Amino acid sequence: MSTGARRPLGLVTIGQAPRVDLLPDVRPVLGGFPYVEHGALDDLTPHTLEQVAPGPDETPLASRMRDGSLARISPSRLLPLLTRAVEHCVDDGAGAVLILCTGHLGEVVAPVPVLHAEPLAQAGVRAIIGEESLGIVNPLPDQCQEAAGRWSQVLGRAVLGCAANPYTQGPDEVAAAACELREQGARWVFLDCIGYTEQMRRAAVEASGLPVLLARSIAVRLAVEAATARGTGEA
Repeated sequence: MSTGARRPLGLVTIGQAPRVDLLPDVRPVLGGFPYVEHGALDDLTPHTLEQVAPGPDETPLASRMRDGSLARISPSRLLPLLTRAVEHCVDDGAGAVLILCTGHLGEVVAPVPVLHAEPLAQAGVRAIIGEESLGIVNPLPDQCQEAAGRWSQVLGRAVLGCAANPYTQGPDEVAAAACELREQGARWVFLDCIGYTEQMRRAAVEASGLPVLLARSIAVRLAVEAATARGTGEA
């Protein structure tokens, strides 16, 4: 029988937890919904990151280490570590888990719903922008072509891409990327990584004059809604 106590939402980063750069923006979106946090690379150190280093022909993923440094991650080597982080969330009582990455990842099997930020963001952005042109900002230049291709499949039209790294650069660089996308013809901008902050969004809006959508807020809002709708919010 339900006690009325809400089970937490698991937040899994593909880097290391805690994500002190993420939580100030995410807590207001959670609206008091309880959460637990784990990272796929929690057990690694800067000296053991070669275990997940991308191969020469792989498009890397990017995330944040606990010390604030950038991690370039192989998608093919990530899945076992990601699965373990999800299991830790389940062990902590999570009723649903959100994987905080807008890259293309494999399926994670768990006894609770596992939500991915990428399809949540894609669905939200597609509904919001309608038929208007989209430009996306990715952390690494070598991510842009593949990410724009995935978004083009979702929207059924060409998508513009540009790079600005939220882990090694700041709001000014993100704002410059948004301005570049505006000059290329974008009418909406999506910051296509969980690492982009609300401060970066505001800078991009002010500089470009375009509406700018933020991956972390869209994904977490929809994950909380999904967890509540499934009844996973009660123990």
